[in-house]
Amino acid sequence: MLAELSIKNFAIIDDLSVRFSDGLTAITGQTGAGKTIRINAVNLLFDARAAPKMIRTRAKGREPSHTNHKA
Repeated sequence: MLAELSIKNFAIIDDLSVRFSDGLTAITGQTGAGKTIRINAVNLLFDARAAPKMIRTRAKGREPSHTNHKA
């Protein structure tokens, strides 16, 4: 289970860290709030490909990372 998601230099996100609690987590927000960007970052953790335009301008690279809950 995903416990924490950290994103740097990805799309419009400079630096973001989100911790998730046990149980169901719903990501909600207004249009343009970054919900899809967060999901795309999770997809990258599991070997999805990112388009070069998803890396922030002048950034050296994207850095999605995660922490899992211990079962």
